Amino acid sequence: MFRNRWFALLFVALTLAGVTTLVGTEKSHGALQDATDQIAQQKAQAEQLTGVTQEVSPSDESGDNVVMATDEELIDPAQGEDPTPIDEFATANPPDPAEMSNDVVIVSRDVPGQAQPQAPSQAPPQQ
Repeated sequence: MFRNRWFALLFVALTLAGVTTLVGTEKSHGALQDATDQIAQQKAQAEQLTGVTQEVSPSDESGDNVVMATDEELIDPAQGEDPTPIDEFATANPPDPAEMSNDVVIVSRDVPGQAQPQAPSQAPPQQ
């Protein structure tokens, strides 16, 4: 961009125009000064409104009559359904060790006296 002197001059001119718009000149205010003036004006209006509302509303100046709530009033009693699930294993009776056996049961698909089912053959398709 700066290899051509005209583009460099254009860049400088645009930069100066942007700075002048933001900051302003001696004769005219810039965007920053306008924003500062607007904020100061809004602050003055807000102070006037709060001053009027304080005069109109009766308030206790001393602050001695503040009633604090007790801890019991602030704590929620949490009435309603208990969201915790029922523990089914806690209510079940544990098995008696004397009744437990040491037998091992082996489960198999083989049934004596019956033929085993054959899986379908997966022969490649012939062309």
